[in-house]
Amino acid sequence: MKRQPRHKLASSLILNYLSTFLKKLSRGYDKRLMSASVKISLMVKYIEDNCQSLRSREKRISRQLMSLRWDEDVLIRNHLQRASSFIDDFTVIAVDISDISKRYGYCFEYMSRVYDESSDSFVDGYWFLIISAVIGKGKQVVLYAFPFGSKVPGFESQTKEIEKGVSKVVHLWVMDRGFDSILIFSFFCAFKLRFLVRIYKDRSISGGKKLIKIGESMSLPYSREIVVKRWNGRRRKKENVLVSFGFREVQLEERWNPYTRRREALELTLLVFEGVYKQGERSYFITSEKIENPEQCIYLLRQYMKRWGCEDAIRFLKQEFKIEDIRVLKFKSICRLMIFSILAFLSQDGF
Repeated sequence: MKRQPRHKLASSLILNYLSTFLKKLSRGYDKRLMSASVKISLMVKYIEDNCQSLRSREKRISRQLMSLRWDEDVLIRNHLQRASSFIDDFTVIAVDISDISKRYGYCFEYMSRVYDESSDSFVDGYWFLIISAVIGKGKQVVLYAFPFGSKVPGFESQTKEIEKGVSKVVHLWVMDRGFDSILIFSFFCAFKLRFLVRIYKDRSISGGKKLIKIGESMSLPYSREIVVKRWNGRRRKKENVLVSFGFREVQLEERWNPYTRRREALELTLLVFEGVYKQGERSYFITSEKIENPEQCIYLLRQYMKRWGCEDAIRFLKQEFKIEDIRVLKFKSICRLMIFSILAFLSQDGF
């Protein structure tokens, strides 16, 4: 039996992935949208149609990405509806912000200055918000991924972009220090959303005391041995460490909440852990959960450690789908390519 050429196998595999998910997620859409992909310059080589010119095929797909006949919200809404069957009360929803750096791109639309972690410098590009559900050991489902920038029309603030993504999903939200903001706390409390945030900013609480100062002087009466991942060179390595911890309820200083339209003092819980990252170093967390026993603290710490799966999802999108190697210049096309990357991620993840 004659073996099928490699490009034919790749073409059938890619088209099968895209057709399966687009037919389910974009009911009523034009089927020609199935020819779009994460990186157009490569995908056009494997798409089988009557077009003989790769250049013409690439121009056609780029033009379709700017089509006015479809709406991104429909894709995202249908996608979240299907993903909800994989999420239960114990699923961790992780949120993170990363960058799409375009160091040598000068013609891309609405670029702004972003921090590129790989080069530890500020370059031109876009921010993008990613929300993923950790549904098992080493397995994540990307629920939402959307770029934004300070020069994009309609942009108000980073907090508003976070609110837009968060409002689409309801669960226990686990976030890193980049989300340490009183506006984010107010937003989650106003809509009665459960959250856990690692904090680093020192802010006032009722009574005139400082939050971090309280955490530094707080006694840690409990201790447990847990498994954590610490950086060892370029990779994380599992280690058994003895963690000391404590908790107490705090009331933040009264201030205007723009979401409830009144002044209020947020009642939250401060968690302090020592030894998670380095021996003797304390980590501080704020949560909306009411804690009654030490085991709840360990449970929340484990939920936070699952958040690292969100960083793995970002790394996968950048390395496997090469989202930083996009060639389309219009911001709307970039947003739609991000949606296709979610679909491709799900197909790779066995969803």
